[in-house]
Amino acid sequence: MTKKTRNSILLIINDVSIIMVALFLSILIKYDFTIPNDLILEIKPIHFSFYLLIKIICFFISSLYKGMYRYTSIWDLINILKANFLSSLSIFIVSIITKSNIPLSVFLLDFILCSVIISSSRLGIRIYFNHFKNFNRIRSR
Repeated sequence: MTKKTRNSILLIINDVSIIMVALFLSILIKYDFTIPNDLILEIKPIHFSFYLLIKIICFFISSLYKGMYRYTSIWDLINILKANFLSSLSIFIVSIITKSNIPLSVFLLDFILCSVIISSSRLGIRIYFNHFKNFNRIRSR
């Protein structure tokens, strides 16, 4: 396995965990940290799998896994916003078609949280490589 492949897999795993955390947080925030029983009964594990699949596919379509993450720029952050918007809109449309009881506010909260957390993680990678990694090289000389 090459270093680039390993890094891409790690980034996808990071994004998957962020996506799921953002979804759970948005549900918890919407319902004041007490999830109603009818929502618990309605949401099945297949829904989470479908949700995750749509998000990751939209991330691939938006080219979020191309390039070097240590050089993340404003354009990458814009692509994160586009990918999250496209995926949240797709999931919302599917939930309308399937007559799901999940409110729009959950999708809006998820869009905001997912965008902020994924952007922050990419920005954190850039800060690490630009400042801390270079700082360690300078100190070791």
